Amino acid sequence: MAIAVHIELTPEEESLLREAAQHEGKSVDDLVRGATLWLAQQEAADRASLQRSIDQADRGEFVPEEEMDARIARMLAR
Repeated sequence: MAIAVHIELTPEEESLLREAAQHEGKSVDDLVRGATLWLAQQEAADRASLQRSIDQADRGEFVPEEEMDARIARMLAR
């Protein structure tokens, strides 16, 4: 299955994209394809992580508020 997408870029954006592709030794198409797939994979991983958290909360598996407050205080103290 092929998906064709048309993206309007400013001349500055197009120039940056061409420079990045050249720096990576890739075509612009390959650079955009790789970035798009990476973004889609990150989004899927984020959704899966969120669903795991929701499932844990539904089962009552969560960190008590006092412990979370202590964790945040330690993080902010660094």
